[in-house]
Amino acid sequence: MYLNAFLLAGIVCLICQVVLDNTKLTPGHITSSVTVIGAILSFFGIYDDIVAKCGAGATTLISNFGHMLYSAGIAGYEES
Repeated sequence: MYLNAFLLAGIVCLICQVVLDNTKLTPGHITSSVTVIGAILSFFGIYDDIVAKCGAGATTLISNFGHMLYSAGIAGYEES
């Protein structure tokens, strides 16, 4: 689990750094894009599988914020 967490976080950071270095996107663009990607993965049920396999490697990334927003929205909708 520790290796999976390290690899996932490292690969996501590597991808974001490559995008930041090779495009004119700002850190704000990349942060919001990764957050939206986390919400999309949560919508399709993929993010829960990633958290199960990688643990803290998936819950410390900014993409987890999108996952939490989506999950809280769905939970609030189901309550009312």
